[in-house]
Amino acid sequence: MVELALGDPAMVTISLSTAMGVDPGLDEKLGKFYGALRVFMDETLETGQKLGLVRAGDRGPMLSIALGGMEGLLLDAVSGSVTADPDELVHAVMSFLESGLLGR
Repeated sequence: MVELALGDPAMVTISLSTAMGVDPGLDEKLGKFYGALRVFMDETLETGQKLGLVRAGDRGPMLSIALGGMEGLLLDAVSGSVTADPDELVHAVMSFLESGLLGR
């Protein structure tokens, strides 16, 4: 996902920083995308909790933090605020998640 985002910075910027309410058609598409992404991520966290990979707790805040962090990282990466290759970014995310979300 990181490599894909870095390959199309303009699309990432438009997708992640578009103001809602400007275009009803775009709002609907983004709403569906984010809704599906939230469901996927929530199911992933739930599975991780059942397997003992993700700590127990309310998945809502975990989901918001994970999605918000990824959104911020991708926007910073495509704007040049964060300079790292895709492998370094993935490593940084995984290092953070191991300390912040994943159970040990």
